[in-house]
Amino acid sequence: EKKIRSGRLGTKEYLPIKSLEDEKNLLSLKEIIYRTKKESEKDPLQIASLHPTLLTSYKREYYEDNYDLRITLDNHITYALPLIKKKIYENYWIKTNKRILEFKFTPRQKNYVARTIRNLNLVPVRHSKYLAGLSAHGMANYI
Repeated sequence: EKKIRSGRLGTKEYLPIKSLEDEKNLLSLKEIIYRTKKESEKDPLQIASLHPTLLTSYKREYYEDNYDLRITLDNHITYALPLIKKKIYENYWIKTNKRILEFKFTPRQKNYVARTIRNLNLVPVRHSKYLAGLSAHGMANYI
């Protein structure tokens, strides 16, 4: 996936790789990279320059209210540094006890979401699983 930011709003662009759907945890990162580059419909030069920097795994629960506010809850979050010749499950995974509750909404829903968060006595904070994962492996400072 590729994250695209415009100010504080973000979207994601996905690159589905059909040959990885059922067996990605059984392959080495080298094989995953090879298949990704081989099957990619994107510009081959753009894909060729990409390389994995962090593996992140988590369980996600999805919720939606009657006003199209989408909420996700991430838990069982683990991070690993990619080891090219090892299978995904053979990497050294660091577990975290954090749970992340994320509100996903359109700009027009901003006031509704602000009221909802206030009513739940939640304090919004920014969080990056990517930076938290790098920090867990001593590769970044992130609080």
